[in-house]
Amino acid sequence: MEKWLYFAIMIVFLSCQEKRSENRPEIDPTKYNKALEKANQYYSRSDEMQIEDYCARHNINPIKTSSGLRYLILEKGKGSPIEEKDEVTFHYHIRLINDVLIESSRDKGPKKIIVGYSSEISGLTQGLQLLCEGDRALFIIPSHLAYGWVTESENIPPKSILIYEVKVVQVKKPS
Repeated sequence: MEKWLYFAIMIVFLSCQEKRSENRPEIDPTKYNKALEKANQYYSRSDEMQIEDYCARHNINPIKTSSGLRYLILEKGKGSPIEEKDEVTFHYHIRLINDVLIESSRDKGPKKIIVGYSSEISGLTQGLQLLCEGDRALFIIPSHLAYGWVTESENIPPKSILIYEVKVVQVKKPS
């Protein structure tokens, strides 16, 4: 009798599992990421004040994009402009807005990504597309363009504004 009861419970359990998965809507990652970015943007009004304070403390006046990214070209290169699908190799330093160094390519070597097709934060992807090969720049990335409320790093707290200093070493155009 116990075997039949166990078998009946398993059938009910499995049928419930199938119904749950059938009722789940398909999630489009692009729409999900855009919705998440928009929600984070709503909660990031305090970022503006922190960024303005950072710029005043460091006596800089970066350009602000429509998404909220701020950038400053520190050194102009002579290479080709970066576009989506380009393979870009760059050195970087990542700091929190309080100037605490989080990560640097000094220890790891330069990073190589394909712009628009990597898992990098959208603020970095947007910023790189404003540069050319050889440029050195500073990006002030508000939290909604970084990790927002959900961070993948133990060194980066949720809702962190990130300061990226990048030096573009090489840009390879797709074949």
